[in-house]
Amino acid sequence: MSPTDQVGTGMLVSQRYTSPECVNLAKRWLSQCIKEHPACKPSEQFDVPTRLIDVGSSFEQPRLVETSSCGVGRISFEWLALSHCWGNERPLVTTTTNLQAHQISIEFSSFPKTFQDAILITRSLGIRYLWIDSLCIIQNSKEDWQQESGRMATVYAGAIATIAAMSAKDSRGGCFVPKRCWGEAAFVEVDLGRGGPSSIFVRQRAPDHGLGDGIQPLSDQPLADRAWVQQERVLSTRIFMYSDLELLFECRTAIFCECGRYPYQMKIGHRHGEIGRGTNSHPGDSLGMFRFWNSVVRDYTRRELTYDGDILPAISAVAALVQEKTGDEYLAGLWKSELPVALLWSRDWRPRYHIDEDQFSLLKAQLELPRPLHNAHPILKAVSHRPIGDRAPTWSWASVAGASTTWNGPSIMNLASGHFNELLYPATVVRSVCYPSSSNKTGAVSGGDLELEGHIHEVRLFAHKLSQRTLLHSCQIADLKCGQDHDHADGCLSRNTADWAVLDVPLSPANAASLATLRVWRFLVGFFAPMGADCPTPLMDLSGEHELVSVKEGYATHTTHYFLLLVEKLEPRNVACTLHDQDDTKCYERIGLLGLNSPRGMIYNPGARAKVKIT
Repeated sequence: MSPTDQVGTGMLVSQRYTSPECVNLAKRWLSQCIKEHPACKPSEQFDVPTRLIDVGSSFEQPRLVETSSCGVGRISFEWLALSHCWGNERPLVTTTTNLQAHQISIEFSSFPKTFQDAILITRSLGIRYLWIDSLCIIQNSKEDWQQESGRMATVYAGAIATIAAMSAKDSRGGCFVPKRCWGEAAFVEVDLGRGGPSSIFVRQRAPDHGLGDGIQPLSDQPLADRAWVQQERVLSTRIFMYSDLELLFECRTAIFCECGRYPYQMKIGHRHGEIGRGTNSHPGDSLGMFRFWNSVVRDYTRRELTYDGDILPAISAVAALVQEKTGDEYLAGLWKSELPVALLWSRDWRPRYHIDEDQFSLLKAQLELPRPLHNAHPILKAVSHRPIGDRAPTWSWASVAGASTTWNGPSIMNLASGHFNELLYPATVVRSVCYPSSSNKTGAVSGGDLELEGHIHEVRLFAHKLSQRTLLHSCQIADLKCGQDHDHADGCLSRNTADWAVLDVPLSPANAASLATLRVWRFLVGFFAPMGADCPTPLMDLSGEHELVSVKEGYATHTTHYFLLLVEKLEPRNVACTLHDQDDTKCYERIGLLGLNSPRGMIYNPGARAKVKIT
């Protein structure tokens, strides 16, 4: 065996992103992708963004241009798009006040560092135009913001490539950041057993890029935590990732890195090729689209949003593409054809944050306040809450901010295929409607109504707790067995200490204090038949705290019943709901999800059959 057999091969890594070697490498990757990757070629032309930045040259200042008034055809517009963190530092923005001035020129020195670096990258690649959200959308115009945020699919899918400032926490950080693991290559002579010494360069092994499973490179970088970036990455055909490690280039065919550890030839279809609008990648069938969407939502809801109201707009472009490919009706984060099983979402018991005792005490103290301040301390990002103002209806996962969403309750999802399992005896969907709050039909909503017909039964909650490990709020459930209308005592309740439900948001202090008297209903959505004894994981309750039965016994013999936990809503939450209220159907809001397991052939008391409206 040669002494070099255990030594990897690689390429020299430039110390600076501005070096000619690094610039030429980026050009070579882009040219190779355009010329040699059929899956990365556009199959359609895209509408040009409303505004672009003409990056000018070293002798000419950049300026903002209205593309409709440039007097040139679509073929003349090639642009890059910037993906970056706004952070707590507001970047340079376009407003109605400075719009005309920006159309004349923008002093290069007035751009924050991330924008300056993106302009230099655009120039170095020989491309004239660049799209930056804070400058190409009029930030103090609600109408313009709603219109342009709904066109993100065009912006990122139509761009030649996206520039991702991976390591910058805000616009001051830059794309050209110092490489923290860079080491100068040394020139040495070694005996390779070839009859004489050979000259080689050696350097420290490059750090891991986070590509162990071929998915989500540089996932520990600040930009990877930003929710808006999820759709920017999904929609982009090519991405240049500038980080404090090195330069990476990802397209729909491969991933390349500066150190030469890759090209990593991979099929990215399972992540975003299936949905890539305007590419020649296989679009997949409807089931593939829904599987992809559910995966995107799980990843998306683990990321951070600065503004709760962006929860639907920040994923609206991906929703628009799924709708285009499936023809399905979009309902504030859910799809009509997947109802009612899609209603079985819950908060993920695998937390976004891990907290110590002191942080846990702080979190519990904040929850005692009538209105916890969710931006008062970073740890409060772990607390789920309802956004203030217009929001999605409570039957949608988008009605809960600050929480990751999953459909991983027992039996709901087929782990092998990623599809929903068949729901037996499902509740009947009578009517479903959402009320968009703008012209963007997959964007923000002011509410929505869902009418279901099924079995409903009154219950009570007790033993409310917050888990430090999972950060979930859960309660035990007691069936109401007394049919009389009075203040129910313990003798009226049938308790089972194994029945735990996960709450969507913490109970308010008032409700927590009067937990035993809070009127709650469980509405049967349906149940799943036993799945067999070969499933790989124990049958856990939704809180992830309690193993219900053994693997063999649970999946082979037990049926899983799923109920929505509802509280009565005395008045509709929005005007549109009021206009549609033409009958005496009671109006409810969802507060949680309950999964109950019983041996084959045994069914929990389902309650009376009724029609309910959930808002």
